[in-house]
Amino acid sequence: MAVKRVLKTFQIVMINVIAVDSIRTLPFSAELGFSLVFFYLFAAIFFFIPSGLIAAELGTGWPNTGGIYVWVREAFGKKASLCVIWLNWIYNVVWYPTIMALVAGTFTYFFNPDFAHNKLGS
Repeated sequence: MAVKRVLKTFQIVMINVIAVDSIRTLPFSAELGFSLVFFYLFAAIFFFIPSGLIAAELGTGWPNTGGIYVWVREAFGKKASLCVIWLNWIYNVVWYPTIMALVAGTFTYFFNPDFAHNKLGS
């Protein structure tokens, strides 16, 4: 018997939190310190929890494979859903290489801090 895996509201909220507070914002977060907790709580109450609840409701209302594409197609038609899924795709095309470059630079700096000031890489 296969176990059906379902994302819970808390998991969807945490996915959004991680998307906002990723490795690229750690220096900014460290600079603000403990006062940043207020802003995270504010964002959680007024953005993350509502968006998690909306995604959970849409996921149970239209459980078909396709996620946001299916949701937008059902509400606004095929042209709008194509636009949304294309924007989602192009966002990932731009985001993944930049975050991977950041991660590579961070690990490189961890092993040899001299690379931070070396523009030629040699």
